Amino acid sequence: NTEHGIDPQTIRKKVTDILLSLRGDDQAPTTPRKERRKARSRPEMPTDELERLIQGLEEEMQKAILAEPSLIEPGLQIIDHEKKVAPGFVDVYGVDSKGNTVVIEIKKDPAGASAVKQLAEYLKYLEAPLGKKLRPIIVAPSLAKGVMPVLEKMGFEFKPLTLQKSLETLQKHSRSDQSPLKGWFEMTET
Repeated sequence: NTEHGIDPQTIRKKVTDILLSLRGDDQAPTTPRKERRKARSRPEMPTDELERLIQGLEEEMQKAILAEPSLIEPGLQIIDHEKKVAPGFVDVYGVDSKGNTVVIEIKKDPAGASAVKQLAEYLKYLEAPLGKKLRPIIVAPSLAKGVMPVLEKMGFEFKPLTLQKSLETLQKHSRSDQSPLKGWFEMTET
């Protein structure tokens, strides 16, 4: 390109000149593109409102797992959700097809080190039946960079689940006759 006198910057400049001439000088942007994009974006959400939204999205994922435990694995039976343990609440608590206790922590975003730490804290207060084991599982759309080796080292599992798949599952179940399940959700929400 340089042999022929073509420089991407000069090309960009000339395209910009053409666009400006089409708009007229009075409409020329006076701020850099990044700032214009930021200005067009939605205003920041108050922290408490953002926290409620995040909690609501994770609840939708939780409801999908409760409605269809096979999203995590075949044979999973849910025993409880929001199970109280000393440091907080286990999102989903169940038993796998081999009788092992399954402890699930749900995150709507890529799960990071804090999710691993949170789940590890919960495990300190839980026990598996004699001869069985605890299976800690993080459920999220993906894992943050560098988290998988930590999970493997700790013996934790990861099961991918997106918000979209969760909403599709809930929609599917709302269309079918799930009156006992609907009653259970209503009962647990009060």
